[in-house]
Amino acid sequence: MPPPATRTLSVVISRLRRYTGHVNDADRAISRAVSELPPSPLDPTMKALSIAANHSLLWFAVAALLAWWTSHRMRRLNAESPRWLTFLPYFTIPAVAVMPLAGALYLVPSTAWTALEHAIWRRPANR
Repeated sequence: MPPPATRTLSVVISRLRRYTGHVNDADRAISRAVSELPPSPLDPTMKALSIAANHSLLWFAVAALLAWWTSHRMRRLNAESPRWLTFLPYFTIPAVAVMPLAGALYLVPSTAWTALEHAIWRRPANR
């Protein structure tokens, strides 16, 4: 008779195989149902976005847009601050190049969230 740890591991593995089998079956059923739908006018656009996301081009573009927007707001709201500070947001772009997954999961979303917060909470008083 195998030791208890081996039995426990084999039980866990068999349960995982059973559960993943259910997930695989559901995934196949959903894929079949989606593939039977008629083509949408957005299909080419979504395919192009998906390909761009696969090669991190989408994250580069979003990071560059966010860096430009943040730098522009920094210059507009803090005219007396040193000019080199306005270049700091652009350091996210090489970070996304070096760490694409971190850029996709952390850098770009957190920068976008911060930019949204700044847009809402730091509006000029003359609006």
